[in-house]
Amino acid sequence: IIGVNHDINLLVNLFLEELRYKQTGHEFMIENLALIIVGCIMRNIKHNLPAKPHNRPGGYKENIKKVIDYMNENYTAGVSCDELSELVKMDKYRFIRIFKKHMDKTPYEYLLDLKIEKAKKMLKAKDYTITEISMMCGFSSHSHFTTIFKKKTGVSPTEYRMSP
Repeated sequence: IIGVNHDINLLVNLFLEELRYKQTGHEFMIENLALIIVGCIMRNIKHNLPAKPHNRPGGYKENIKKVIDYMNENYTAGVSCDELSELVKMDKYRFIRIFKKHMDKTPYEYLLDLKIEKAKKMLKAKDYTITEISMMCGFSSHSHFTTIFKKKTGVSPTEYRMSP
């Protein structure tokens, strides 16, 4: 079947095989495969309805929470706005506006602040070198980490570590 996604294609082939070979229980298999195929087709149909209730204004708080949870789990992996907006099925620029309206900062600023907070805890624990901490917090380099850290806190990571 051309123009249909891979999963639906596999399901249709299984359906046709069940019809062709009529093994024991084929009626049950045919009925259930038909339901699964219809469900997959419905999910793949392009329509103008919102995919989920999260696209209505009341759903924004749930979206923001979902994004923040995702950032907390993946802050070391270089999270992008494209990734975050896709997570909540929104246009990237609309997502950034809504995030900023609710959090008073852009997703990028929020992510930087999150990384700095994680770094502060690690610096005080003194278990890792500053370079290790910069890498563990998802910064591209030690110098980038130091620059951002000083900009956000007013002191260098070394000064912060030595402060009481």
